[in-house]
Amino acid sequence: MATIDVIVNFFLPIMILVWIFFNFYFKNNKGNVARHKFFTIILWIIFIILLIFFIKYYSLLKELHDIDDAIEGAVKGFLEGKNPYKEEIVPRFAGFVNGQPIMKNATFNYPPTSLLTYSLSYILLHPIINEFWYPITNIIFGMIVFLIFCITFPEIKKQDAFPIFASLSMLFIFDNIMLSLLFVSIAFYFIINKKHFPALLFLFIGATVKFAGLIMLSVFFLYILQKFREIKCLLTFIIIALAISLIMVIPFGIYNVVYSTIFYFSDISIRSQSSIYGGTLLVYLMGNSPYFAIVSNACILLLIISSLFIENLYSRLFLPESLLPLFTIQASRSLLLLPFYSLLVFIIKKIIDEKKERQ
Repeated sequence: MATIDVIVNFFLPIMILVWIFFNFYFKNNKGNVARHKFFTIILWIIFIILLIFFIKYYSLLKELHDIDDAIEGAVKGFLEGKNPYKEEIVPRFAGFVNGQPIMKNATFNYPPTSLLTYSLSYILLHPIINEFWYPITNIIFGMIVFLIFCITFPEIKKQDAFPIFASLSMLFIFDNIMLSLLFVSIAFYFIINKKHFPALLFLFIGATVKFAGLIMLSVFFLYILQKFREIKCLLTFIIIALAISLIMVIPFGIYNVVYSTIFYFSDISIRSQSSIYGGTLLVYLMGNSPYFAIVSNACILLLIISSLFIENLYSRLFLPESLLPLFTIQASRSLLLLPFYSLLVFIIKKIIDEKKERQ
């Protein structure tokens, strides 16, 4: 467990360096046109390479992921009338023995938003495309995100944006983070258009898919409080968010959902019973310490509070979210997606704003 996940901890500093470059050094001038065309070609080449690799190694890639199996197990159990937050009907990856993956049944570890959304998708798609219903669902989510991005930034050419989101859909095709990204992309549309309440609401729904989104939600909540003092908007949001949470959670039992989700993603003793953990900086430093949850939550709270000292909203949304994977219980690659999208929004917004200033 005392190792660092190379992939996650390699891309984190790269994203931060990209942010530093665009925040302090980037100048949008005419000389960038040629580089823009070259960059577009590179994006399409990367997409084509990923597509070939994905098609060739689809079966192997599926075997290396367990979230799709977990969600399908929970969905089938739910549709059969079982409670996946109480009954251990969900297969999870628990480690390796002699080089072979070991699966262990447990309760469902994601909030009801995932369960209900993917259950609907299962009902609609499984009778038509059988076992491909889950990856196709995530591809659909990715293409909707692509369309929302193009609506958010009509200045961006679709042929430039498509290879990015098509590649993301393949990279995270077996992960429910694509559903979270869908809601977060809608939230960014409202953020760009300065509609705070719907932005809060969609950030909240995105956070109920994967708790990683709570960072972005909390940061934006504090931003509205600090900059606009929209107390009525924030109170209304809190009431509606609580109502939505209770409506989704009560049918499964509040304790069952909290234990299977919140405790699973913060308590090493609970996580280790049914799944692997580690790869983050904090786990590397603390190991199996019983104080891990306290320190982890304190670090995350510090990230949120520190956002109050960042002036630019899009930098606020990016930086705390990008540092989150350092302090979580597992170095999941899915934790890179939301900060990547917020970084992409930051870059495009800066390019567009500088172009408008020159005009």
